[in-house]
Amino acid sequence: MPKQTFFALAVASATLLTTTPSLALELIGQFQAKEHVNLVAQVPGVIEDLRAESGDPVTRQAVLVRIQQQDFQLDLSKQQANLALAQADLELKKALYQRYQTLIKKNSLSQNELDLAHADFQAAKATALLAKISVEQAQLSLARTAIKSPITGYVTQQLVDVGSWVDEGTALYRLASIDRLIVRLYASEHEVSELQVGQSMRIWSESVQDRQVIGTIARIGVELDSEAMAYPIEIDIPNSQLVFKPGMSVYGSTELGLLTSTQSVK
Repeated sequence: MPKQTFFALAVASATLLTTTPSLALELIGQFQAKEHVNLVAQVPGVIEDLRAESGDPVTRQAVLVRIQQQDFQLDLSKQQANLALAQADLELKKALYQRYQTLIKKNSLSQNELDLAHADFQAAKATALLAKISVEQAQLSLARTAIKSPITGYVTQQLVDVGSWVDEGTALYRLASIDRLIVRLYASEHEVSELQVGQSMRIWSESVQDRQVIGTIARIGVELDSEAMAYPIEIDIPNSQLVFKPGMSVYGSTELGLLTSTQSVK
């Protein structure tokens, strides 16, 4: 019988790495103004002049509203007259007190009379001080009839008309500064798990198709937005050329990275 020879066959095992291209996550949302300001009346009165309408640009310290000044001018004149009277009375009481100080040294006046003159002098000083404060308050109230914008930006809403009566604290305009904007995107519960603060996103808008911005995620909401039914993602971007406007639709995309899977082969 012929001799049989047996060979051992070695079977090697290996791990096959399968790599798929990176996936892009795209979200949609809106641009929002980073700073909103309510311009309010600081004194009561009738609106005499409005110098801006919704959509108009405004600059810091520009007068936007004037309230009728006549009553405030009259009050200032009255307080200035009161101050003049108080100062005249103060000079009289001061001179009398100084004269009494001289007389008492000559034993020509009692201490009680000197004390009364001193008390009158001190009361006149207080009255003059209060009159001065009243003048300053009247000047401030008159100045506040000219209401200035605290920011450079845009009027987003006009809330009163010429001829309207306003009280102190009544909102007149709603302003927004848009040289920096918030990109507010919305992510589902599955998408939000792929995102983190500091992650880069490419930002663009169909309204301004030739402009794109690279921003980083600044804030990720931890609570579902009840209207969008998604988690808010916020990115702060510069807008110095005022290309983008609050309310515009905006898109944001980011790469999620390489997805690698393993498979054992033999």
